[in-house]
Amino acid sequence: MRGPRRLALRTLGACLLAALALLPAFRNAAAGETPAPVTIAAILDLTGPGAALGTAERIGLALAEREVAARGGIGGRPLRLVVFDSATSTQAAERAARIAIEAERAVVLIGGSTRGPASALAAVAQRAEVPLIALAEGRGGDESAPPRWVFQVPPGTSRLADALAVDLARRGLLRVGFLEAASPIGSAGRAAFEAAARRRGLTLAHREVVGDETGDLATIVAAVLAAKPQAVVVWAIPPLAGAVAQPLLDLAPGLPHYQSHAALASAFLPLAGAAAAGVRTAVPRVVVAEALPEADPDRSRLVAFVREVRAVGGPGSSPFPGYGYDALGLAAAAIAQASSGWDGAEPIAGHRLDVRDALEVMPDYRGVTGVYRYRPDDHGGLDERALVIVEAVVPPEGKVATWRPVPTGR
Repeated sequence: MRGPRRLALRTLGACLLAALALLPAFRNAAAGETPAPVTIAAILDLTGPGAALGTAERIGLALAEREVAARGGIGGRPLRLVVFDSATSTQAAERAARIAIEAERAVVLIGGSTRGPASALAAVAQRAEVPLIALAEGRGGDESAPPRWVFQVPPGTSRLADALAVDLARRGLLRVGFLEAASPIGSAGRAAFEAAARRRGLTLAHREVVGDETGDLATIVAAVLAAKPQAVVVWAIPPLAGAVAQPLLDLAPGLPHYQSHAALASAFLPLAGAAAAGVRTAVPRVVVAEALPEADPDRSRLVAFVREVRAVGGPGSSPFPGYGYDALGLAAAAIAQASSGWDGAEPIAGHRLDVRDALEVMPDYRGVTGVYRYRPDDHGGLDERALVIVEAVVPPEGKVATWRPVPTGR
């Protein structure tokens, strides 16, 4: 009899433990208590030089926030999204991150829109051990070590640079002039492009750095052209990215002109005007959703997202709303996956490590930017098939320029 009795007692004990574990949930339901909210903080470049990027990302975040609310929150908890303006400043980004972590008790940070603020956020996130879903590259620490608490949404600079280098090499444009902004974005782009150029058999014929106090752009462009490049690559954000297009067209009409992904900011095409015609860059497929083949399995979903962005006044031909949308979607999916055993009334800031771990092992997440799969040795995560080469098309006067996928072999 001892065996059956012992088994019965163990079973009874297990049932009691299970019942005790459920008591907080029963108590909260009976008392009508609302589960503690999930606080996520977004720190964006809403003003300053990166404002075109940050305001577009804010639109994507708002669309994702609306969807989360329509689903009843995250794991039954309401979402509380707190948005800060970094003013494209590393110092302001750092201050906002500390407030978000210490005062707002955010379980996840999202941001920043450009490399400087993103680096500041990464440094704070890694020190405070809070997951950061980054909207721009910025490791914020030892460049040789994996950023344990930082997960990136956009395609990395190295991947973008390589896509451009592959297209240049395919066209036989092996001698390249390079013009970079005097900023973290410019220097990071140049380093990535130099590495890609070596891999793809390209040569950098001449390099110019353009700062805020630099003189006439035509003179700088002329210095690049004096080296007789077969193409010019510009790595800068608007307004500089757009301002360079006209002197390039004036001094070297027909010379192939490539830009970094920052040319996808809504300000670029209006600033470049007619001189944007023929400019190439590498973009996530959502940027050219409506130009994708009808047979593309993702086309209808991406087109629907682009139309939602336009409906609220956002830029349709831009990846940045998608970055914001995917960042909040990734955060919500990770929190939902990690929170199944949490007490409904318990603040979740103490579970930041759970969320970080969930991000790192989450199965494929299908965003509008592409498919993400983070791993311990890869916090870039974005599937390489997300990128396509596009070219700016300038229609007749009075109409807005657009990006179109480059046909195969062209």
